[in-house]
Parts: sequence; C-alpha cells; structure tokens
Amino acid sequence: MSEIEKNESEIKVYRKFFFRKAIFLLGILVIVSSGIAGSVYLGKSSEEKEKKELIKVSHLSIAAFDYRQIAAFHENINPDNPYYHRIREQLVSVNGALENFDIKWIYLMKKEGNNWIFSVDPTDENASDYTPPGTPYDDYPKELDQVLDKNDSVIVGPYSDQWGEFISIFEPIEDLESGEVVGVLGIDIDAGFWRENILKSQILPITICFFTLLLWISFFFYLDKRDKHKKEIQWKEQRFKSVAEAMKDIVYRVDLFDKITYISPSIKEFLGFSQDEVLGKSIMEIVPLAERSKLIDASKKLSYEKYVISLELILNRKDGKSVNADINITPIFEDKKLTGSQGVVRDITQRKINEEKIKKQTEELKKSQSAILNILEDIEEEKEEAQEERDRTNAILYSIGEGVFVVDEKLRIIMTNKIITRLSGYSNEELIGQKYDNKLKFFINNKEKDEFVKESLKNGKIEEISNQSVFIGKDENTIPVSGNAAPLKNKKGGIIGCVVVFGDITKEKEIDRMKSEFISVVSHQLRTPLTNIRWFAEMLLEGEGKNITKEQEEFIKEIYDSGKKMIKLVGDLLDVSKIEAGKNFILEKKRTDIVSLLREAISDQKIMAEDNGVKIIFQENHPKALFLNIDSDKIKQVFQNLLINAIEYSPKGKNAVLGFEDGEEEVIFSVKDSGFGIPLNQQKMVFEKFFRASNVLMTEDAGTGLGLYISKSIIDAHGGRIWFESEENKGTTFYCSFPKK
Repeated sequence: MSEIEKNESEIKVYRKFFFRKAIFLLGILVIVSSGIAGSVYLGKSSEEKEKKELIKVSHLSIAAFDYRQIAAFHENINPDNPYYHRIREQLVSVNGALENFDIKWIYLMKKEGNNWIFSVDPTDENASDYTPPGTPYDDYPKELDQVLDKNDSVIVGPYSDQWGEFISIFEPIEDLESGEVVGVLGIDIDAGFWRENILKSQILPITICFFTLLLWISFFFYLDKRDKHKKEIQWKEQRFKSVAEAMKDIVYRVDLFDKITYISPSIKEFLGFSQDEVLGKSIMEIVPLAERSKLIDASKKLSYEKYVISLELILNRKDGKSVNADINITPIFEDKKLTGSQGVVRDITQRKINEEKIKKQTEELKKSQSAILNILEDIEEEKEEAQEERDRTNAILYSIGEGVFVVDEKLRIIMTNKIITRLSGYSNEELIGQKYDNKLKFFINNKEKDEFVKESLKNGKIEEISNQSVFIGKDENTIPVSGNAAPLKNKKGGIIGCVVVFGDITKEKEIDRMKSEFISVVSHQLRTPLTNIRWFAEMLLEGEGKNITKEQEEFIKEIYDSGKKMIKLVGDLLDVSKIEAGKNFILEKKRTDIVSLLREAISDQKIMAEDNGVKIIFQENHPKALFLNIDSDKIKQVFQNLLINAIEYSPKGKNAVLGFEDGEEEVIFSVKDSGFGIPLNQQKMVFEKFFRASNVLMTEDAGTGLGLYISKSIIDAHGGRIWFESEENKGTTFYCSFPKK
C-alpha cells in the first residue's frame, strides 16, 4: 500500500470516528432526556405494580384465616387462650409459604382505645425480635388508623420503627356477618428491597433509550426483554404455586367461565382427583347439584375489588363420598378488570363431626344430671366404707412390732407407726411432711446408704435393707437393723410412694458375734490335733511304719486325705469368723506378678486335674507378666478355690479354661468349667456361707460351701469385683477383676 492510500484510509477512519462520536453525543442527549422521563414514569408504574402484588399476597394470606377464631382470641389476648396457638400455627404456615415473596414479617394486630397492640407474632419465641401478645406498638405509622376509617387495606412506607425500615400493608379482617373489623393483618417488606425494585425499573428506560440508537442492539434487547418478561411472569406464577403447594388446603383458580385454570396437588388427598383430571373442567362438576346455587351466588358477588367471600359447601370425592368444606374466595383483577377468582378450600369434615358429637354429648349430659345425685349418694356410702377400711389399716400398722414409715414420690414422710417414734426419738409431728433422710438415717460401714428407698421408687420392686445397716435417730445412737422397702402403687400401676419396714436386730447381731467367737475357739482347738493326725499319717505313708499291709496303707491314706480336708475346713472357718467379726483380712500388699501367681495355682492343681481327667487351659491372650498391688497368698487362695471348683465340677475329658481381659481401669480374669451349672433360682445365694447348689449335692459329697464366700471377701478387700455367668447343665464362668492402680 502506497503512502497516499494509507493516509486516505486513516482519514476515512478519523471521519467515521468523528461521525460516530457526533452520533454518540447526540445519543447521549436523547438518552439523558428519555431516561429521566422514562425513569420517573416507570418508577411510579413499578411502585404501583409492587403495591398490587403486595395486595394480592395479603388477599391470599387473609383467605387462610378464620375470622371467628381471631374475633374470639381478640376478646382475651393471652398466650393461654386456646385460639392463640391455632392462629399462631396458621401464621407460621402462611409465613413459611410466603418466603418466596421476600416478606420480612407477618403478624396480627388489634386497636385498643387510641393504641395499637400486637396480638400474634409467628416468630420463634426465643428470637430477639419476638413480640409477645399484648405488646403496644408505640411508634406505629399514623396511616395505620386509616385501615379502620376506610375499612380497607392500607399500604404504608417507607417508614421506620424500632425494628427497622419497611414498606407495609395492613389488611382488615372482617366479621363476614356483621362487617365489623375483628383484627388487622400486617405484612412487612424491607424498604431497601422495595427501593431496589423501583430503582431497577428506573434504570430500565435509560437502557432502552441507549440501545434504541443501534437497531440490531435494540432488536436484541427487545428479544431479551421479552424473554425476561416471560421469566418474570413464570417466576410470579411459580411463587404463587409454591405458596399454594405448601398449604394443606386446596388452592385453585378459575376463569370467568368457572373453568379451573390451576389447582394445587392437595386435591389428591382431599377429593381423590389428580390435577390433570380437573384442570380445564368446570368447578361445578365437583359440587353436588343442591350446593351449586351457593357457589353461583358467591361468584356473582365477585364484582368488587378486595371482596372476600366465605361459605361452607359439600364437595364430591372421586370415590362417591362427600366431604364438608369451608371455602374462601377472592377475585382476580388484571388492569382493574375481573379475570377470574381464586379460592382456598379447607376440609371441615372432622369439625362437623366434632360439633355433632358435642351436641350429642350435651344431650347425654342433660340426661345424666338426674343420675348424678344418685351417684353422689353412692359415693358418700363408699367414703364411709373407705374410712372404715382406713381405720382398720391404721390399726394394723400401729400394732406391727417393727418400725414402719411411708413416703410419697417426693420422699416426704406421710405415715409412721409407734415403733418408728420409739426407735428414732422423734415425735410423729416432727416426722410427718419431712424428707425422710433428714430425720431417719441408715449407714453401712460409717457411710450413709439409703438407696433402697430411691431404687424401690425407681424400679417398682422390693429392695432389701442390708443386715450390715445401722439406724441413727435423734439421739445419734446406732441400732443394727434389717428390713426392706416396697413400692406403693395406684390402681393404674403408677408408683405413688414407698413403704419401709425394718426391725432392731441387736440381739441377732449379738448371737452372730457369739457364734463367730465359738467357731473361732473351736477351730483353734481343732487345728493342733488335726495337724498331728496329718503329720503321723504322712510319716506312716513315707515308710516310718514297718510291716504295713497294702490295705492298711489305703486306710492311712484315707486318714491323711481326710485330715487335709479337715485342716482346710478349719482354716476356712477361721477366715469366716474373722470376716463376720468385722476384722476381714490383714492384707500384706506388694507389687506382685499376678500372671506368675496364677501359673503357680495351676501347677498346684495339676495332679488333681489329671486324677479327674480334666485339662487346665490358660488362654494365650494374657500378658507374660502383670504386676499389681496385691496380697499374693490371699489372691492365690482365690484362684485355687476357683480352679478346684472348675476341676471338681467338669466332666471327665472336658477343660477348665482360664481367660484374661484388659480394661481401661481394671484387669479381669475368668475361670470357666463345663459342669452342672448353677440353677437360676439359687444363683443369688452363690456367695453365701455354706451354700452348695442342689444339683451338686445330689452327685458330689465334697466341699464346705465356704470357698466362694471367702474368695469374695478377699477380692472385696482388694477393691475388686467377683461375679459369674451360669447356665444349668452347660457350665459356669467366674470372673474376678482387680484395679490397675
């Protein structure tokens, strides 16, 4: 390209640029003037449009309420008024359904004198902006008074109050019979949201004017605007449908020819029809012939804007049955022209049934009035009989030789007998009405233990008072006692209190002490001769005796074995006497490897196991060593007792299995046999002195019934636990736990 052509091309570009610039400047002038005029016009138009939309929302919301309930509630504004919760639930439902309308608040108000007060607020009662019923609306907008003057809805705003800045619509709720305003529904929209919508409409004309300068952009914008308009219509329609579909009641729309143009899905549950089955059909098809005149008259009245009609109809279900319905109908206007109507249908069948029941009950009540006098006479006779029965019960109670007191479910004393006042030192007046543990105290080992009363009230069972308990009354003297606590139940089985019966066992304790001393003395006296018998028998068996025949050797062996058993029995009796005397054991605790101790116990019983054809198995999950703070001799005695029992009670060819479990705060050892098992009805007595199960007594003669009693005392003294699991004819597993620290 030559230099001249290049310059000409640049000149053309500059000319085009300046030409476009001129057009742009001219366009700016047009845009500014058109934008200002269009902005003002569309701003007002948009504001009017938002108000209409707000009015439609308020009409739809009003239809969801029963003016009669509101009127009844406003006569007594109180949270305890039963209508309060019904209306609040309706407000919560409507408020939730209106979320898509960008509603900030919805509430009910009432005017009292010259002041407005809030009656129902659906906001969560724990929310900071919750307004309780009866709260005055101190800085209400003065336009609110026009609602009552005009008997019509009023849109106010933007205005500010203590909760913020809003645009609000206040809709009167009328008594359809008297025309009186029974309340006002308020709906608030955030003023910022309102301004934002109007501001959007004011920007629109400026944009339109700008794109008008360019035909292809103008055409494109036109298409875009048309699509946006369609979406807006669809969005508004969707918002309406979302509200309708969120409601349990049927929401419908019909045109001027009564053809159904929309109906909510709830019609399926209400009338059994699907949406497709009724869309496009006349609403009269689901109304019986006898009821259609009511709906026709209602449609004729829909000639005034904002007019709401409420009527009751009988509707036909698809299955041929009928339902009672309450219908609230409102007109639909477009450009101030009536284009159809919309309604909310609520099922009131149950309400009608309830009204009929109430009517019948009222009639039955009148018939029953004459019978009530006769019943009262019978009640008086029963009261006299009950008093006589109460007197007999008191006579029995006061004649019982043991202490008896009765508490209610709050642990307060409601009855005592004379023995209680004698044992406690308190008078009957000092005890009645008091919490029992403030006056009557029970201790075990210097620790207050009265759970038996609370446990009986809790589980409804009889709870024993340990014979280790002592009772302390007013004079602080201790009295050994035993007894039980039994629950008191009403006719329906509910626990209403507890009866505690206990007696003074001082004499029994003294007898036990004397018995233990006797056993101790006798055991000491027996130990020396028994030891001599065993020693001489052992000498004879080891060859000290000459010319002993085989038969004589068998006799000596029987003497030796019997001596060993007698020495063990004497040792057990001495241990028992110490336990019962309250001395327990003198423990010599030190850090000891309990696993090694258990292996020694297994080795000691190996010969006995082989003689009985039983194999002892120590499961492999145990540690190689485990050091605990224990008395090694006493704990070894426990394991020997458990192993001996497992060997004696396991059939030949079976195993005695030792297990181990490592817990967070304790270790647990177990000894399992495959023997007779312990009968279920005797399992509570396993750790008692001289106890042997009935199924063992039939087959085995050996055993004193003291080993488990002593073992439990040893483990208790170590701060551990011992328990068992047993199934008859399948065997028993004993567990003993030791604290790690």
